[in-house]
Amino acid sequence: MRGTTTWLLIVACALLAALVSAKDYYDILDVPRDAQKAQIKRHFKKLSRVYHPDKNAGDEAASQKFMEIANAYEVLMDDEKRSIYDRYGEEGLKQNGGQGRGGGGGFHDAFDIFSHFFGGGRQHQGHQEKRGPDILIPFQVTLEDLYNGADIQLDVSKQVLCDHCHGSGARKPEDIHICDQCEGRGMIIKRAQVGPGMFQQFQQACHKCDGKGKVIDHVCPVCAGKKVRRGNEDYSLHIERGMQDGQRIILDEESDEYPETIPGNIVFEVRTAPHATFERRGDHLYTKQHITLIEALVGFKKTMTQLDNSIIELVREGVTQYGFVQTIKGQGMPHQDNHSQHGDLFVEYQVVFPKEIDPETIEYLKKDTHLTRENQPHLVHQELQPPLLASATALPLTPHPLTAPYHPSQHSYPGMNPYSVPPYSTLSSDYMSMPQHQQQMYMTPPQIHPQLIGGAAAPHYYVEESSLWSSFLETCCCCFGYGPPQTPFEAMHRQEMERRRIMAKEEKYRRSQYEKALRQENRRLSLVQSAKASSDQANTTANTAATQANTAANAATANNSN
Repeated sequence: MRGTTTWLLIVACALLAALVSAKDYYDILDVPRDAQKAQIKRHFKKLSRVYHPDKNAGDEAASQKFMEIANAYEVLMDDEKRSIYDRYGEEGLKQNGGQGRGGGGGFHDAFDIFSHFFGGGRQHQGHQEKRGPDILIPFQVTLEDLYNGADIQLDVSKQVLCDHCHGSGARKPEDIHICDQCEGRGMIIKRAQVGPGMFQQFQQACHKCDGKGKVIDHVCPVCAGKKVRRGNEDYSLHIERGMQDGQRIILDEESDEYPETIPGNIVFEVRTAPHATFERRGDHLYTKQHITLIEALVGFKKTMTQLDNSIIELVREGVTQYGFVQTIKGQGMPHQDNHSQHGDLFVEYQVVFPKEIDPETIEYLKKDTHLTRENQPHLVHQELQPPLLASATALPLTPHPLTAPYHPSQHSYPGMNPYSVPPYSTLSSDYMSMPQHQQQMYMTPPQIHPQLIGGAAAPHYYVEESSLWSSFLETCCCCFGYGPPQTPFEAMHRQEMERRRIMAKEEKYRRSQYEKALRQENRRLSLVQSAKASSDQANTTANTAATQANTAANAATANNSN
């Protein structure tokens, strides 16, 4: 009995030791168990650079860590191996012959995994790695996505290293050899005689390996030695609530892959798609609501749907002017830094006039126009009551009949034919469209107040405000359809469109500068190639001259001997 207990205790200790010694692959790469392949790849890139033996010469711990990272990456990037590991752990991989480097996963060793990203064999110690260009990808999101937050899947086409050769360009790793002519340096030193007793020594790219330092016996059958191919990769982008238009989401080192080069970043730029109801400006929302003429006069109660499908009540009592903007606090976009705070919602009301009115309604509306001037109601409009000029306070404001010949005003609305409507209505429209400081001077006869109008030749007339507005309402009811002056909301909209035009112009300028820099780089490369060709030609000429000189010297020696 005691022996059995001792044996079980020994087995339990052994299992416990095995569990302790077994390392979790997810912990090694510092990723969660539900991590996507893109996240695993990013973490592997960062960790492999930190623990690469070429950067930690003589550090056995770093080398061991690098091997663990490569082993964990190989398992987690293979769907079948990852499934076995998730179910049975490392022991299950051993039984299936698929653990790490010994399982035939397609990599010769941990350095082959590293070359999957950085284009071949071990990096020389002290060599500074090149970095590839970034990719800028604009993508559209809806205003609902920016209001509520969303996760968006994007498929990106980019350049990737060949899956078969991992960017080496060779059929097998054994097909890559150090160039025996330049001994892996990529450059050779040549010495040429340019004259009697004169020699020139110069350096040039090795012709055998094209300056690469390596030669390939058999190229990769998949990429034909190009080392790269076009591929697609899916990315999941998280759109935070309240993100701004033009804001960027950066994925580190996910750009095009090049041999022996660190990939650049993919930069996703948020572009807001146009919305049918709302317009965003910063953290505020703007919208327009149409109301009828009756609703504009007596008030209304309406509802509208917010971007999160909640209901907003719009309530107005009394008269609502055309272009009036109502502010609803806290119904704008959420702040990106604090989602509990919101901007404001601005609602502009536009009055829709009826296209036609039946005769009974017209007669009913005209009944009020037969009231005497003394009993006529006075419409209060503070915005149309400018202070009188000092020189006009002592002058009589006697109404004058509209019997004189009519002269159209320069303030009439565009497209209005002043001779086709009664002067009363036209004068009302002129009065409404004038600058406020000129309204008092407008309808005043020059023979009575010449100092107020500057002695204009055309006669003007003064009318009481109540008559003015009654004629204006009469004009509206008769459906002349003249549009109102520009509202503050429309002015702000025009300013926003101008701002966007300027931004588009700046973006066009930046693109032109980028294309200019690209052309300059191509021109530089062309000059380098031309210089190389010239150098080769000069070398050939020098060799020919040296050969001819030697031949001449030999001939001279022979003649002297004779």
